[in-house]
Amino acid sequence: MAILKNTTITDTGSLVLPTATPGSLSTGMKRYNSSTKAVETYSGSSWVSHLPVRTYMHDGSTSPKAARSARAIKSLTGTTTDGLYWIDINGTPFEIYCDMNTDGGGWMLTFRNKNFNNQGCTQGTWDFPMVFPNGGSTTPTSPVGALSGLYEGFSPANRWSLWTSSSCCEWRATTGQGPIINLDVKQAGPSIAVGDNILHYACAGKSSGVPGAGYSNGFPGFVQILKRFGSGLAPTEGYWYQLAQLGNYPCSCCEGLYVGNWSSSTNGLQICGDGYGISNQSQPYPGEWTSYWIR
Repeated sequence: MAILKNTTITDTGSLVLPTATPGSLSTGMKRYNSSTKAVETYSGSSWVSHLPVRTYMHDGSTSPKAARSARAIKSLTGTTTDGLYWIDINGTPFEIYCDMNTDGGGWMLTFRNKNFNNQGCTQGTWDFPMVFPNGGSTTPTSPVGALSGLYEGFSPANRWSLWTSSSCCEWRATTGQGPIINLDVKQAGPSIAVGDNILHYACAGKSSGVPGAGYSNGFPGFVQILKRFGSGLAPTEGYWYQLAQLGNYPCSCCEGLYVGNWSSSTNGLQICGDGYGISNQSQPYPGEWTSYWIR
């Protein structure tokens, strides 16, 4: 191996490469390009640069590189690619679908449920206790599309573990038909106690395994509408009350969760539950599914 003249080894043991181009070149010679800040090797016909390659140790691309959260991946890599990423939950990696674009990105999909789209609950009963206390050890692989069952996603305990281990502080719900999102809302402004807000419970679970009774025909905080019927809304237009239509937990009755006044055809937009359906779109529109996120 040839070493260029004027190459020196300092008393600290580091190798100092020449920065000038020598008059006689041989394949394998090395130099430091002070303009590009890169080491270069002569290939026999040209200088080939060895720009430093940044290696992301926790970019969520593989199980060994599981990240703390989708927001951490977004901050580290700047990615705008939605999809499955590996997230570390208290030392165990899980594959979780992440939204890296909406409202700045960094959202993790925890749970989904089926909306019945009934007219006045005539075809069955949709009840919060039938849906939200359930789940398992895997999360949905897509945030849109029909569900084969009533729900899919993490159990309340696993949702809670992800919420706490990732230091999350926001939740979000999207409702739609097929592959289309018709309503997208996120937590905004003050909220009642953690876990008693039924949307917080749907998104993030609770350590005790069941929500409180804080949604009894009341206002469990505020939401900001990010999208409504295919159109984005300005932030000043996006703050609405959130209202659960019926009952304490458990109610064993037809239930629905609304943005605004559930009885209003213009202000009552349904996030999840039973009730008015797609055959009567002048009334609150629930869509066929709802997906829940945290960040």
